[in-house]
Amino acid sequence: MAFLRKNTSENINIGLIYSIFQKCIRRSLLKQSLFYGKLLFNEGSPNCLRKRLVQSCLEDMANLNLALEILNSEDNYLEKYIHILCNNKKTHLSAWFQRVSLHYSIYDLISNNVEITKAKEMNIYEFNNNLKEIRNFLGKDINKLYSFMDKSRLVWAVKILCDNRPELNYTINRNIEDIQAKRFRVIPNWVLDKHVKGGTPGYKFFFENGCKMNNRLYPDLEDYEKKCKKLYLIEEKKYGKARTKYTIERWKQGLYEVGDYIPKVLVGNFYEDIIQIQLLTRRGFPKVYFATKNKKKYVLKGPLNEEDVYKIKFTEDVKKIVKQKHLNVKFKKWNNNYWMISDSLVDYTNDHKVKNSKIESMRPIYDGPNVNCNFDEAIINIPKKLVLCAIFKSLVGATDWAARNFLVKGKKIYSIDDHSNLNQEIRLIPKKIKNKSKIEWLNYIKNNREKLIKKLNKWDKRINKTNIEKKNLLQKKIKGIKNLIKKI
Repeated sequence: MAFLRKNTSENINIGLIYSIFQKCIRRSLLKQSLFYGKLLFNEGSPNCLRKRLVQSCLEDMANLNLALEILNSEDNYLEKYIHILCNNKKTHLSAWFQRVSLHYSIYDLISNNVEITKAKEMNIYEFNNNLKEIRNFLGKDINKLYSFMDKSRLVWAVKILCDNRPELNYTINRNIEDIQAKRFRVIPNWVLDKHVKGGTPGYKFFFENGCKMNNRLYPDLEDYEKKCKKLYLIEEKKYGKARTKYTIERWKQGLYEVGDYIPKVLVGNFYEDIIQIQLLTRRGFPKVYFATKNKKKYVLKGPLNEEDVYKIKFTEDVKKIVKQKHLNVKFKKWNNNYWMISDSLVDYTNDHKVKNSKIESMRPIYDGPNVNCNFDEAIINIPKKLVLCAIFKSLVGATDWAARNFLVKGKKIYSIDDHSNLNQEIRLIPKKIKNKSKIEWLNYIKNNREKLIKKLNKWDKRINKTNIEKKNLLQKKIKGIKNLIKKI
């Protein structure tokens, strides 16, 4: 805009003065705010100052009533609002909030947060250019503000926040100080960020410098702040441009769409390089994926119901009690469904094959390196650890004894997919195993009865010291396993 490039008596343009003024307001630097605010009034226009004051009310105070007051103020009263904005509590909450809500809308993430839920509605209205519904939500007086601010999404964002947060509607300090305006001898480096010509590019510098606030309403880390910053930095790295308007443009262009074989909820929760590990073996079962987050690789399984979560949690608790190897399993609830997240032993690659089945349509399925157990090799090389993993599966009543659910990493072996079902039969050997390996397996148990029983006695003692649910059933299973070992 030509207006922003207009030079002033300070030999700096209006665009830079905008930036200096707002950042001085954020830092509660009254003398400098007065100097550059008056410059906007006298060498820009009264409305130029009015708009920046309203912008600060919305973006740096989340105060709708004060923004409306400034909108309707006489020109000669505008200077007093510089004092008011400088001297009152600050929060960047509305800016964090509007951007996080956009992310929830793009990936259709469900939230129990009433603020996010309402903002998702507004984002969809904007996406569909349905300004009528936005204006209906805002009401007559706020609509004037909405028009004055060129339909800024901050207007509806601040209304949502003010409707839900009484602390934003605090009593305003209206004290007007007798103080002399003061210019900067040298414009500070913290002003010169990505928003001004020749400033330091990138959101990291802006967050650490241009966005710094004093006299804060909330503690240092505000609601939505951490997630919002992450969103901006990810978008900046991926697309170069991360401003909200560019994100909205990309959304409308469909650049955030994922294939029907990738769960959108995982992408929305910042997982990348997602690939399904195997085709489903039974209809309605949860799927399993490799995925990366913050450069760390994980295995994710879901969606799961509450019963699944209970069974897995119980198994993992028992695993820790008896000191079997585990993969730091945890659970997240997204879009009213649970997902299991565990460490990945596989440094997975993008190798895949396109496959389909009677249950699933054509989709990429992982076809790279894995750590699935080979029973024929493991019973020779690490028999004790393999047999103990099998005994553990028997203890918790796991039903899937496939080789892919015994993972081998070096000399360590992990039992996975152990949904606890304590009423299952007691057994010591997988059903699908070569006869030669079966003989080796039985011989190992026969030749190491005392050691295995001693180990099971330790498990029994560890379980007995805890308050774990179904303790008696676990101890009964241990007794049954020991009796079966004695018969071999």
